[in-house]
Amino acid sequence: MSSRIFTLRKSDRICSRSLIARLFSSGDSLFLYPFKLFYAPNDSPLSRFLISVPKKNFKHAVQRNYVKRLVRESLRTLKFSTYFDKGIDICFIYTTSDTPDYTFINTKIENVLDKIKKRVEAGSDTASDNIG
Repeated sequence: MSSRIFTLRKSDRICSRSLIARLFSSGDSLFLYPFKLFYAPNDSPLSRFLISVPKKNFKHAVQRNYVKRLVRESLRTLKFSTYFDKGIDICFIYTTSDTPDYTFINTKIENVLDKIKKRVEAGSDTASDNIG
């Protein structure tokens, strides 16, 4: 087994402003507590992600970075780069002001990725959906 499977590379992250704008303007949305998600298929075979933790919920950068670190670690251990068959861009927005622990984030990320995988495979093109 290769150790590269458990790593996150720069190519796994969405960094371009134009890609971010396209994701928010033409992507589908989904709410699954505690995440608001935007996702859209991309042109490459790689899946990419973006993590956002609003300053409104966590005033200190240390807390925001902690939540982002937990989400990144969960994506890394769930092998995000090989999770989807086709390339997909996903934006995770953490919406609550509660400081999470790793097990909570890991189960929620797993649920989110399963839900998106089912929607993409089914070809669901609904604009938004609230699922709690």
